[in-house]
Amino acid sequence: MDDVLIYVKPTEVLTVDAETGEILRRSSGRIRDLNVSRVVLECWDYEEKAKIVYEKEEPACSVS
Repeated sequence: MDDVLIYVKPTEVLTVDAETGEILRRSSGRIRDLNVSRVVLECWDYEEKAKIVYEKEEPACSVS
């Protein structure tokens, strides 16, 4: 099981390896909430432990 960060930006959502900082997946072109939902479901499929991080101007939230 890998630890990842789901980094939420206004126009895209990135799945980032928590140790290396490598971008694993990118979701864009949809409504931001749909991007977040899609990435969370992908993390479940890959059995990744995810923490959601919003850009500075957005409210912070985390999920286990």
